[in-house]
Amino acid sequence: MQTSKKAVSRSGLAALVLVLAGVGAVMPVAMTFALPVTLVDDGGADDAGGQKDLSQITTDAAPLPDSLTVTWNWDDTSIFGSNTLDACSLFDTDNDGKANYALCVTAGGNPVTHQSTTLWSCDDSKSDRCSGNSPIGSFSSTCTAAVEAGSDPFASAPAHANANDCNIAPKCFDDDTVARCTVKLSDFGTTNR
Repeated sequence: MQTSKKAVSRSGLAALVLVLAGVGAVMPVAMTFALPVTLVDDGGADDAGGQKDLSQITTDAAPLPDSLTVTWNWDDTSIFGSNTLDACSLFDTDNDGKANYALCVTAGGNPVTHQSTTLWSCDDSKSDRCSGNSPIGSFSSTCTAAVEAGSDPFASAPAHANANDCNIAPKCFDDDTVARCTVKLSDFGTTNR
């Protein structure tokens, strides 16, 4: 699955990353969950090539009303050259089903580590991407990214071991790269109501 601030694939978890809670709409800032919600890639292990393969996303509203937590798992634990792992969450602050903001994280290296966190203002015209994006220079939301032992939701799936290319990083059968973002709602000029 591929995510970016401008476009998102419609396979695997793509809709889940953008939607966070329901197909076809971005996450309203005021939405709350009783417990963390984890959505595992319905395409299964290794359904997308290389750095496009997200394995799960989790949203946790426990820190509300000030913030919420979003995490993404990628099956890759090593990325080479100028390639990166990228994911964004879109946020709807006016409840029209279209993105007003996107918080994005980029990771890379061997082993994968956090490279950058960016916040974008969107033009409120698309529900599946941050259209008309403009970077926001100063913000309080933070993200980290690192390889986490035992974090692969497909570790016990037999098809995972057969399809996975772990020639360089054999632990990617059990481990994933995990990005964790603390989303500060004040970055969007709003708080949960």
